[in-house]
Amino acid sequence: GDIMDKAVFLNEALRYINDLYEKQGQVGGVKHIILLGHSYGGMIARTAVLLTNHPKYLVQNIIQLITPNTR
Repeated sequence: GDIMDKAVFLNEALRYINDLYEKQGQVGGVKHIILLGHSYGGMIARTAVLLTNHPKYLVQNIIQLITPNTR
């Protein structure tokens, strides 16, 4: 798949992780998640937070290692 497919999947995974925490009794689920992406993974993380299916207020920071950030 392309970067958009992977970004949509990442957001679905973030929501799933949050739901697991809520089911274990942690009120409000996960407090914060820090995404760490290397190269293409950094591009996926950057794209994921811009999509409409992104679980708002969940990702606190994105750390990108050797990720192209030019336009």
